[in-house]
Amino acid sequence: MPTFLNRGVEWLLEGGWVQQPANPGLVPGRRRPPPRQRGTPPAPPEEQDSDDQRLDVTLNCDIGLVRSLQLIDEFVDRERWPEVVASLQQVLDGHTGSADSFLKDNEGQWVSLQDHAQRRIRSLPESGLRLYQQVYGPVAEQLLDQGRRTGEMDRLVDVARRYLNTAAGETAALEIATMFIDRGQPFAAVRWYERVSDERLQNASPRMRIEYAEALRQVGRRADAHRQLARVLSDPNLASTDATIARSLSVELRDDAVPERAVPKEQTDWPMVRGNATHSGIARTGHPLLKQKWGVSLSNIPAVEDQLRDVHVDLVDSGRACVPALSAVSEGGLTAVRTLHGVEVYDLASGRLVWGDVGDHASPDRLLSGIIEGDGEQLAARHNVASQARYQDLGDADQHPLASLLYRDFVSGSLSTDGRQLFVVSQLAVLGRAGNNYTFGNQDAARDPFDRDWSTSTIKSYDLATGSVRWEVGGRRTGEPFERPLAGVYFFGPPTVADDELYAVGELENQVLLIVMERLTGRPVWVQPLANAESPIDVDLTRRLWSCAPVVAEGMVFCPTTTGWLVAVDRLERRMVWAYSCHQGAPEKARMRFGGATVVPLQSLNSRWTSSPPMVSGPYLIVAPDELPDAMGAQEPYVACLDRTTGREIWRRPKEDDGLYVAGLTDSAVLVVGAHRFRALSLERGEELWTRTLPVDVKPSGRGLQSGSSYLLPLSSGELWNIDLKDGELRETLRTPSGARPLGSLAVSQEGLLSADHLGLRCFPDRESLQAEIAHRMASDSGDPWSAVRAAEIRYLQGDANAALQRLRTVTEQQLQSSTSGDVVADHQRLLREVLVTVVSEDFQQGEEAYSQLLSSVDHRTDLEIHRLAIERALARKEFAEAWSLLWPPIAGGQADSRLTRGEVTLSVAAWERGRLAELYALSPDEVRSQMDQALAAAAADGSKTIEDRK
Repeated sequence: MPTFLNRGVEWLLEGGWVQQPANPGLVPGRRRPPPRQRGTPPAPPEEQDSDDQRLDVTLNCDIGLVRSLQLIDEFVDRERWPEVVASLQQVLDGHTGSADSFLKDNEGQWVSLQDHAQRRIRSLPESGLRLYQQVYGPVAEQLLDQGRRTGEMDRLVDVARRYLNTAAGETAALEIATMFIDRGQPFAAVRWYERVSDERLQNASPRMRIEYAEALRQVGRRADAHRQLARVLSDPNLASTDATIARSLSVELRDDAVPERAVPKEQTDWPMVRGNATHSGIARTGHPLLKQKWGVSLSNIPAVEDQLRDVHVDLVDSGRACVPALSAVSEGGLTAVRTLHGVEVYDLASGRLVWGDVGDHASPDRLLSGIIEGDGEQLAARHNVASQARYQDLGDADQHPLASLLYRDFVSGSLSTDGRQLFVVSQLAVLGRAGNNYTFGNQDAARDPFDRDWSTSTIKSYDLATGSVRWEVGGRRTGEPFERPLAGVYFFGPPTVADDELYAVGELENQVLLIVMERLTGRPVWVQPLANAESPIDVDLTRRLWSCAPVVAEGMVFCPTTTGWLVAVDRLERRMVWAYSCHQGAPEKARMRFGGATVVPLQSLNSRWTSSPPMVSGPYLIVAPDELPDAMGAQEPYVACLDRTTGREIWRRPKEDDGLYVAGLTDSAVLVVGAHRFRALSLERGEELWTRTLPVDVKPSGRGLQSGSSYLLPLSSGELWNIDLKDGELRETLRTPSGARPLGSLAVSQEGLLSADHLGLRCFPDRESLQAEIAHRMASDSGDPWSAVRAAEIRYLQGDANAALQRLRTVTEQQLQSSTSGDVVADHQRLLREVLVTVVSEDFQQGEEAYSQLLSSVDHRTDLEIHRLAIERALARKEFAEAWSLLWPPIAGGQADSRLTRGEVTLSVAAWERGRLAELYALSPDEVRSQMDQALAAAAADGSKTIEDRK
């Protein structure tokens, strides 16, 4: 598509809902264009010259301005300095509002158009630079004085951004750098120091230059810090106090092998994706007790819950690792989650529903349940759409829309909060047609029976405590004077909260935008075009699932785009800094084409990274692009480490077959969770530091949680591994009670651990609170049976079944019968059975006493789990005759098949018995095999089955 701004975005920037800059720049205001016809592909690209600027049309590049800059060379050759400086200053004053764009420099690198203009001014011959400073120096001085009087950072930034090549502009840049030093943000400070010429920097005060050296040390640039300090110490007029400080810092530089990196503050709330605006949140958890405190369902309709279970089971049976797209946020005493019928907020202490906003007539709950409203032909058409959304066990769970909603759609599954407001992507059309991207199916709003607009969505702000709507932006474009701000935009997820601003990535008419809004009102403050998409978002059904949560860190915003580009934007200057392409060095992207449009193929689950937004740690930015692999397999997914300042790639490692998601960062490692292992890669070099292999047939069941110096990894076996991040050693294995489903994706809250999965949200308390209650009760009654059962349960859920069994055996029958504490007898029986099963299973060669106690308390002939356990124990102990006596009776009796669930795997008992029978026949000695032959022959003689059938 054309690489200049489309008309819809121009309207946003020039005359729409975005605040105007002081100088509107080159482009005059225009009337707002009519909305594009939805459901139709964009116009074909315009023919352009063989210009290097169009080598990658997916990056935002204003061809008109690029060509204007090229004409400046002619003015320079003729020494027409008034035209030169006026043209360059117009770029800095802001073309099309405040939006910057990219161009390729002489070295083939994509650079900011405004940065390029600043460098062109600085490189002018003396006569040209002198004229520039004479014309614009007084203006810059006046603006600098105004900024100092008002104390407004924005005014200082405006002077530095527009007039950097004047004395006032460089002074403003140094003052901004000092402000960042005071805030403890060395990366931002270094960036502003380096905007200043070396001559001006060396004329700054010694204290300022020492602060610059300290900032260089903190960001890891030790050699540069040494050079800066040497220049300071060589100053003959250096004051003794400053000299002492400089020498002390010089000693620190010699002694420090590696500068310490700031460690994120541990959090007891989880307000957004990955915990905070840098996506590097670290939770402060207690010791989780995997005994559910409360839980809520995604749907209260049994038929819908059956579909959720069925699609999950089918995915697991096909070998997929199912990492839920759903996630919860928590703040204070509340947690929020999106269910299938709307957004709901719960009280963390009790699980009580505080408020809920019911979805529209096309909510997932209604589509999956078939509870559809309408009349005549409209009703029939709506039922047809709903039937495509329902999971009906058609054998291809991976490509089904419901599988995408549960495990790929991180736009729908994500929320964010600032503690007072809850931010939600709303009016979001979901459950489209099956995976391989049917173009122009039910995505055209004019033909969608539910009148859903697949090209737009909204961001809605709720009062977190009450549920009242505070504001809403986006939504369908109507052409009316009073339509919402940002109408026509499709949002790639809820906004990232940073101070008083919200940062979101959206798309309007194929152009991907960074949109910055006021936090309290939602009013757009500024919009920066980033890249151009090859297909409309209402057609490209896979791309609309990818969440693009911007990273906000020390004055920079790092923006995924869904187009293959990651773009860095200066938060204060509102200027492009660098762009990184995940397709660097790869063949032209291969995409699937339908009806003239190019769309991203869905790919099988686990082929791509499970939404892993960029993360910042010190000088590094870790990326795992959603866009890979491409359709033809020309480029495979990878994880890469970039220099956060320049966007330069430092290293990359392939995702490999089992890679699932990038889990987090330590001060030295990148954590990667795979389907079969958990590994740490060196943050600086990318080589593997350690690996923790998962058990056979066990996969991660959700996104884990970095907690202090450990990582909590939920597994499909129902266990929660607590892994030491220094060496990958397993600190602790926690387990869920028997029959409970495995944990999903985790978040922390003030009331314990939150787990979101395909069925709902659950809360698990810290064990410290329960231990305190046990201690209180035991203080008044040392023989309290309730306390004994709870203490045993804690030991069992911590992974110590033998200790739990010993504690349970101390409880007498008399104590149980005399207890007045609820169902303590039933709890004791349930827990005793579960603990005995675990003790026996952990070591079949031991545990005689436990096995005898288990058989005395249950009938293994009717209890399927115990029957299976007895057979496995006999086979493991090579007690083949015993195994035959257990296996044959139910098979010979023609017992009806049944199902048995083990973790996330559901077994057919009949199939399992046949497998064990074949194993037993192969392993048994002759005398046992002879008994088996005789039994099989006798069974065949009754005419009901052949020997082969029995075998």
